[in-house]
Amino acid sequence: MKANINIKFYLKNTTKKEFHKKIAGRIIHDRKKSEFMTDLYIMEEDWNEKFSRSKSDNDINQRLVLIEANIYTIKEKLLIDGYEISSKLIKEVYTGASKLKYGVVEYIQRFIENKEKDTTLSKTYFFKFRRLKKIISIFIKSKYHVSDIMLSRIDYAFITSFNNFLKSQISEQYNKPLAPNNY
Repeated sequence: MKANINIKFYLKNTTKKEFHKKIAGRIIHDRKKSEFMTDLYIMEEDWNEKFSRSKSDNDINQRLVLIEANIYTIKEKLLIDGYEISSKLIKEVYTGASKLKYGVVEYIQRFIENKEKDTTLSKTYFFKFRRLKKIISIFIKSKYHVSDIMLSRIDYAFITSFNNFLKSQISEQYNKPLAPNNY
């Protein structure tokens, strides 16, 4: 899977500011592009088209660098999470049009599937994560009466409840409560 992307900035005419133009962005991946608007304005004569930067305004240039860094971070997160990269998906995540929401159990499953491609990992490694998925699934069903909950709902109370749940569960192997080494 090719994961290279390019980000270009350019000026776009607007009717809001008389002498200024709005800076827009373009994400390019596999010759497909998606465009988005920034909240930045600049005078046309201060814009360097070749470098996609302001000739004199360092604040604007710093904001553009931050936008690029944010987009590259989103791309890396999508790759890690196993998504097929596209300029449209990156743009949607960046602009907030697409909130990638995962459930806890779903996220662990995605993690396992991504790691299964690595042939250097042992069977024990996968056993532990499958066991974790099973235990968290049981916990969520018993506490929340649903099959999965969103990662965004994980907080201190969830962790504390999960820890207490682990202490109260009987280990299948030893017929006693789970200890930290048995998780």
